[in-house]
Amino acid sequence: MAVRFDANTDFLSLAPSAVAMANTSLCFWAKRIVDTNNWATAYYISSGAGGEIFLETDSGGDAMWSYDLASGPEQDLTGPTLTLSTWTFIGYVRTNTSQKLYWGTEAGGALTTASAAFTVTNNANISVIRIGNDLYSEPFNGEIAYARHWTAQLSDGDMTAEYQSAVPVRTANLYG
Repeated sequence: MAVRFDANTDFLSLAPSAVAMANTSLCFWAKRIVDTNNWATAYYISSGAGGEIFLETDSGGDAMWSYDLASGPEQDLTGPTLTLSTWTFIGYVRTNTSQKLYWGTEAGGALTTASAAFTVTNNANISVIRIGNDLYSEPFNGEIAYARHWTAQLSDGDMTAEYQSAVPVRTANLYG
């Protein structure tokens, strides 16, 4: 089942976790319904201590990317262009030394990835998790389905298994 987001006040929230931001993995399916020609946040994580991770579209509203402020200097990974009314799988894994963005289509096949190495300078615990919006009113105008969040670092094989299944495959450290 998908959740539809279409207003500044629309979002889902998970309770804060006692897990460091560097020890997180997540995935979800996203479908844009309206092109807002602006930032549109699908998944947002914050430490409340200056660290933030956004999985959102760029300022033009089309390209999904990860925007990581949790490591001191900004770290960005460019992902796919989201076509209107088309489901796209998005995955993200963050460790103490790297981040990785995954994406795939409804048609299946191999996941595409983008990755970057960096050194974490802010490893505070997660205090805010929002799906469909962030704290800056940058709502995702579309649907999000099968969102999953782990307090662990998933491998490429783990992420591929999640991409291919509607139910969580990896249940160890599944947070929500």
